[in-house]
Amino acid sequence: MLFKRLFPIMLLSFVNTIGFSLLIPVMPFVVEKYGLGATTYGLLISTYSLFQFLAAPALGKLSNIYGRKKLLIISQAGTLLSWFIFASAYFINPNVKVIGISLSIFIILLSRVTDGITGGNISVANAYVSDITEPHEKTKAFGLIGATFGLGFMFGPVLGSFSSTSNIGYLGTVILAILISTVALILLFKLKDTAILETKDNFSLFKTIYSRLNVFKNFFKYKKEPLVFNLLSSKFFFAAAFTAYTSIISLYLKNFQQLDPKQIGIVFTIIGSFLIINQGFLTPKISQKIGSVSSIILGQILLIIGFLMLPFVNTLVPFLAISYLINIGISLNLLNTKTILVNSTQKSEQAEVLGFDESFSSINSSYIPLISGAAFALFSNNVFVFNAVLAGVALYFGLVTLKISKKN
Repeated sequence: MLFKRLFPIMLLSFVNTIGFSLLIPVMPFVVEKYGLGATTYGLLISTYSLFQFLAAPALGKLSNIYGRKKLLIISQAGTLLSWFIFASAYFINPNVKVIGISLSIFIILLSRVTDGITGGNISVANAYVSDITEPHEKTKAFGLIGATFGLGFMFGPVLGSFSSTSNIGYLGTVILAILISTVALILLFKLKDTAILETKDNFSLFKTIYSRLNVFKNFFKYKKEPLVFNLLSSKFFFAAAFTAYTSIISLYLKNFQQLDPKQIGIVFTIIGSFLIINQGFLTPKISQKIGSVSSIILGQILLIIGFLMLPFVNTLVPFLAISYLINIGISLNLLNTKTILVNSTQKSEQAEVLGFDESFSSINSSYIPLISGAAFALFSNNVFVFNAVLAGVALYFGLVTLKISKKN
């Protein structure tokens, strides 16, 4: 039974999603506590994603050599360590400063670097799902993983927001994250490993990491596989639009809608419920009916419509309605991109290709939050038009992918 095979990794995904989503409603207020603003907020988000971008393909390659389970355990241990580093920032006197900035911010930055290096385990987890499923099961499998992500995303922000309202402030959220990360680490030891796909002959970790610094050079080797190349190109611009949207939502809700951490947590809980409905039920049905590539194109069209509508929204209820539309677009892209990639590549290449898939999300997250934060300060909610333009470029590559798939 598919659900039984996926249950351990679904549980891990659920726990991990809660762990990282705890900070979503809290981070803007953590930055504010130390007298800083949107630029620092964007920097903290970008730092995590930059190091995730560098590490993800290397972790994927290492998982081919040493097994998915070992790499998942090591990376989860790194995440746990990062939360202990984050917690230590709370105990430093805010008046202790380096180049005019509280030392605590530098400690938090270090924790984001540590978590980012090990955060590439997403591609390993996706490769694990691919290992234990048949081609005809992959759409449903990634849909279940996506629904689990949504479930975790539904509980994480509200748990984070409420845990930050005690006398110890954000330390309460970090302690909760430590407990959750510990549970995730324990769960991994119960995971059944999959087959080793490569040997370590002529393998150099340094060379692998160095090669990823020029990710686009490595990406262009897929030009000989037009379907994969154009699909990944579409994913790159989709990831840019997605990151531009998600990186400023907390700031938008705090500054434009005047919500406090608890209220932001509730909003993200609602958005998380959208993910459960869409990835677990709606998008798999749409994909089965019209096909994976057509579903990606439909999703990109919905994103463009949703982003163009957002500048005209000035109350919370219409924002949630449009968020649901955008959420369908996001779900259709996330679910179907992975399905096509794993079905269009050899098994030994899947971890690397999925690493590119995740790396494109990470590389966009390494600079777009900074741009989006500055643009939001200048243009307020009109910044969402920029998101629509990026989604439009993704749509172009999606249409090219559709044309290639019809020829094949």
